[in-house]
Amino acid sequence: MAGRKPKPTAVKKLEGNQGKRKLNTKEPIPAKGILSEFSCEKNPDVERFLKKSSIEFTKKNQSITYIVLAIDDSELLGYFTIALKFNIRQVCSPGP
Repeated sequence: MAGRKPKPTAVKKLEGNQGKRKLNTKEPIPAKGILSEFSCEKNPDVERFLKKSSIEFTKKNQSITYIVLAIDDSELLGYFTIALKFNIRQVCSPGP
């Protein structure tokens, strides 16, 4: 194919779709293998959590983990996990 590579849909969205053309909603996200390539030599617990525990916790509805990827090459930039367990405590006593 001649010419330059097309911009990923995510980049077009960030730029405001300047061409105003229909965006490809079925564009695959090249995330395959990202977790298997990830390593954290400084803290092996981080790597272990991301590769094993985060998946198990999600299956058990205990938490959900989001990964942050670079738009251009899908490099793993970071991740964060949100615990789904919550504890409701009564802060104020009910009125008379």
